Amino acid sequence: MNPQKFLDLNLICSACLREQKREVVLEKTESGYHCSSCNRLYPYRSVVYVLENRCNPKHCNYECRKICAKNAISKSFIDGKGYFMLGSILKNINHPKIFIGENCNNCAKCIDVCPLGAIAGIKTPIFLDLETANIKYSRTVDREKTHDNKNSENLQLRTPLKEGQIRPAPLFLYRAVAKELKNLKEDEIIIDNGCGPNITKTFIFGKKNFLSFDIYAYHDAFLPLDGITNGENLPFKSESVDVFLSITVLEHVTNPVKYLQEMQRALKANGKLILAVPSPWWHLSKLLALHHHLNYLMHIVKNPLRFFKNPVRDFNLFWAHEKDCNHENAKYEMTFSREIEEFQDSKWKNLFYGAGFKIEKMINIGNIFSNNIFAGWIAKGIGNSKKLPIFYIYILEKK
Repeated sequence: MNPQKFLDLNLICSACLREQKREVVLEKTESGYHCSSCNRLYPYRSVVYVLENRCNPKHCNYECRKICAKNAISKSFIDGKGYFMLGSILKNINHPKIFIGENCNNCAKCIDVCPLGAIAGIKTPIFLDLETANIKYSRTVDREKTHDNKNSENLQLRTPLKEGQIRPAPLFLYRAVAKELKNLKEDEIIIDNGCGPNITKTFIFGKKNFLSFDIYAYHDAFLPLDGITNGENLPFKSESVDVFLSITVLEHVTNPVKYLQEMQRALKANGKLILAVPSPWWHLSKLLALHHHLNYLMHIVKNPLRFFKNPVRDFNLFWAHEKDCNHENAKYEMTFSREIEEFQDSKWKNLFYGAGFKIEKMINIGNIFSNNIFAGWIAKGIGNSKKLPIFYIYILEKK
């Protein structure tokens, strides 16, 4: 089935489902998707993305940074929290780019002032409550510079990464996921529930029926998102989806059981969920990675009082995997030591069984050197470790 046709036939009002236990199919309009039952509108809004191949601050005066009222735009080798992204430093010496951080409200004023046309506004449906949509996605789509998502679904925002540019950990992970997806039928609908910057989609060559959703739009994404939604309140009909992907998302959501149950509800009978989560060995691999220690040093320098007040607690909070992705629904108090316990294989499996899944297959991914960008040759030489993997991939089937 064509992805757009799937959306037109299977999008429902998540509010009606949550509040009235009714599945009301949304009607597509010029301004968004409308619910005839509760009269809610899930609007189209302009989501801002950086076009990597056009962005070159050497040929402008950072007009985008000057006009940004949220101070959301920085140089791309420093992320939105002020930490160095070491993999980008050398690249940015000769080819500088901008980075748009989490506090961006998508007002899209930067689009209007960019002389290089390096910032795009993509027309995207927002399946969140209207108040949140108005705060985080404030620009409507009635302006010339907003691109229709229908014409932008294959718009390459960033050059796909080559294997040599990817740390071994995600490289091993995406390779394994791509291998599993090759076994699917061509007409099956795949939904990436928590797609992040859409890296997975760039690895899935030839899979046209692929839709990507997240609660947050990454402005440095490789490809535009198909919609903004909360993974714990999905806007899809029951038994409508063939395959869900969830790549290192489950550990970040507020309610893991609800997140899993929503996908179980929307999956067809015998539908599959391909899910990746970190193992307890993830934390050892992180401690063996130099760039994480540099980021921790910057974290201390930015707020030394917080560190010296309680060094153990500060360490425990900072080094938690959860802090790598703390958006609207993050568990801010998740700690390093607690995650080691929570990421056990047995704990994950109990979650899956409780949400109505059976486990078809489990794959161990990576090794303790996989996160170290300076020891990639060691990690690749070891490959996927049976005893010390840093990720688990589970192939789950709806009961």
